[in-house]
Amino acid sequence: MTKKVIFTIIISLLAICNYFAQQSTVYRMPYGYETSFDNQSSVLYNQYTYDNYFFSPGINYLNKIDEIDLENNQGFGINTDILINSRSLFFRLTPSWHYENLDFSLTLPYDFTIFNTFNKFGDIQIKASYNLKKSKSYNTTSLSFTFPTHNDEHGFFGIYSNGTGSNDFILSNNYIYNNNTYGFYGTAMIRHSMLGKKSMTINYENTDEFEIWNYRFQNGNLFALQLNAYIAPLKKLHIHFGVGAMYNTRNSYSKVISYTWKEDLLKFDNIKGSQNFFYSDLRLGVMTKIKKVDITVFVTSPNVNNYSINSYSLDLIIKASWQIF
Repeated sequence: MTKKVIFTIIISLLAICNYFAQQSTVYRMPYGYETSFDNQSSVLYNQYTYDNYFFSPGINYLNKIDEIDLENNQGFGINTDILINSRSLFFRLTPSWHYENLDFSLTLPYDFTIFNTFNKFGDIQIKASYNLKKSKSYNTTSLSFTFPTHNDEHGFFGIYSNGTGSNDFILSNNYIYNNNTYGFYGTAMIRHSMLGKKSMTINYENTDEFEIWNYRFQNGNLFALQLNAYIAPLKKLHIHFGVGAMYNTRNSYSKVISYTWKEDLLKFDNIKGSQNFFYSDLRLGVMTKIKKVDITVFVTSPNVNNYSINSYSLDLIIKASWQIF
């Protein structure tokens, strides 16, 4: 147990050091920078949006909550999982501490972005959860807070950000009813974004002069709901199906441009962004397990207003989760 505690503390310290080491980002290329404020994908494809909106209980997970005694639930744990969607491949390590009905966890994500060549840490999440268990029902209410690592990069289509770039509060509730051969579950989520800051420096060749662009922005707030059911024709095979919908409100940002060659010359703009969208989908999935690893494959048929995900009519989501201890 002592080794587990030490390992968890070391991982947590590394995450905090990584966050503070990357708070400031300076850009020398203005092209495409503001596309990050007009791009809904930073919200739609965000890993924590996926965690809640596409939450599905694995076979090992269901077995665990069936056996758990919340009154005597205490100790450390570590979970790792891989999340693949049409944009990114996330690897995440989540050390946690359990005490009766309460869970506290820290999620450390690393994003192997599929359509770009760079790999970066995503937003770090701290989460507190309260669990209730009654007969065949299990409910988890969670409040989490995310820290941006500001890992922005210049991709082929402009700026790409690993995460929302702001501190976000996420309130979610997951409910599961498991009757062994069938069950249903649902999730409701609200994400509130706080004010974020970014800056960019534009240098001019053969001169010491430069411009500084300072941005303040607030992403839209997200509301999401999903309802699903599953059947278990085999012990190690579950079939899932359901529906979901989410809505993101309009975002806004302001920019102040200052010039080194004339300190009193300032340019200021308040701009309404276009991150607002309504998304709904039908989904069908299969779930299995290999020892302690839960594997889920979902195919979704999305319907999106004011945003086009890609050129395909279907979207694929793959997740593998392993409870190390």
